[in-house]
Amino acid sequence: PPGTGGAANIVYVVDRSGSMAKTFEDVKAEMQRSISRLWATQRFHVVLFGDGETYEGPRRRLVQAEIENKVAACEFLQTKEARGSTTALIALKRAFEVLSARPANETKMIFLVSDGDFSGISGGSEYRSADGRTLNGNEAVLQWLADNNKAPKVHICTVLLHSADRTAADVLRKIAEQNNGRFKYISPDE
Repeated sequence: PPGTGGAANIVYVVDRSGSMAKTFEDVKAEMQRSISRLWATQRFHVVLFGDGETYEGPRRRLVQAEIENKVAACEFLQTKEARGSTTALIALKRAFEVLSARPANETKMIFLVSDGDFSGISGGSEYRSADGRTLNGNEAVLQWLADNNKAPKVHICTVLLHSADRTAADVLRKIAEQNNGRFKYISPDE
């Protein structure tokens, strides 16, 4: 399927914070298109994030991309709305946990979709690094990934949606570059 690179295991990690309200219906429609294109031999899962919580697809694990699982994921997406703050790290941790259930020799990919960066009070991401530093926001997300995705085992593709925020673009680009993925910017007129 386009964009998945034929990865065997895919987790969609999607921002559902309040700033996504204007575009969230478009995001859900694009996710449904992407899920519908997966091959039956692939596995997938959906993790939405906002307000320090994750909202997961109905099975709460990777599932085969068979028709009934695709339909269940699309029905799950239809029930969700955008609200809350941008708290990505908890969702990324959950995505890694889900992917770790698969053998090391299988390809693993995360699609991280957001309209902003993960800094500030609303970022909600905190991580204590191995050297004892407490990091927040963007730094917490970047350092956690550096500490937990060595080699990198999981490819992370990032999408910046309808935002001209340079910090957001820099952070999402850096996540993709450091995790063997691709960065894509979707402008407001796309």
